[in-house]
Parts: sequence; structure tokens; C-alpha cells
Amino acid sequence: MKYYLKVSDIQPSDNQAYRVGNSRNRFALYLTDAGKIWKDYIAYQCEKKPTDKMVRLWITITFKDHRRRDIQNFQKLTIDSLQGLWYEDDSQIADLHLYKRIGKDISTEIKMEKI
Repeated sequence: MKYYLKVSDIQPSDNQAYRVGNSRNRFALYLTDAGKIWKDYIAYQCEKKPTDKMVRLWITITFKDHRRRDIQNFQKLTIDSLQGLWYEDDSQIADLHLYKRIGKDISTEIKMEKI
């Protein structure tokens, strides 16, 4: 079974979506308000049909300009947001393909298939 989602937006970078804090003398990663908004946005757009199989995931992010951006800073929140919607746990991702494109409109395109 294949899953597909295209949204007319891009996730906040990992630096904007997560903050490191201190909890009981240990470091903890916290989701910011911007991260929570993106996670809710993805949940609203997706049909909830989580699989327990291993999956292959493609994420294509289209930016409007050629500014320098590290593509790996724009995937973690999307992967975390799909947990419980398309797969039970992100440890089920066996293959991950990230693509960065330049276009006239920003977007995030996500495809997934079971292996």
C-alpha cells in the first residue's frame, strides 16, 4: 500500500521546532509551539492508517529561493508527525530519501510504501 501527501508549506527547521531543556538533571528535547502547529497540521491532512511493517519514505521539500539550507534540518519533525498516522514508530523506516527542490511555490511532498 502506498501513502501520499502534499502540503503547501514546509516544516519549521529542527532548530525552530525543538528546544533542549533540563528535566531532572537530564537534557530533554521539547517541541516548540511552531513544532506543535506543524504536527497538528500534518495530522489534520493525513488519514490515520498506521502500519506495523517496515516502510520506505520519500520527502521532497520545495523552497522558493536558493538560500543555503541543510536539508536534514527539515525532515525530523515531519517524520515524527507521521508516527501513529502512517506507521506506529519511526524506527520502522528502513529507507529514507530526502530531496530539496527550488520552485515557484513552497511545498512538502511525502510518499511512503510498505516494504
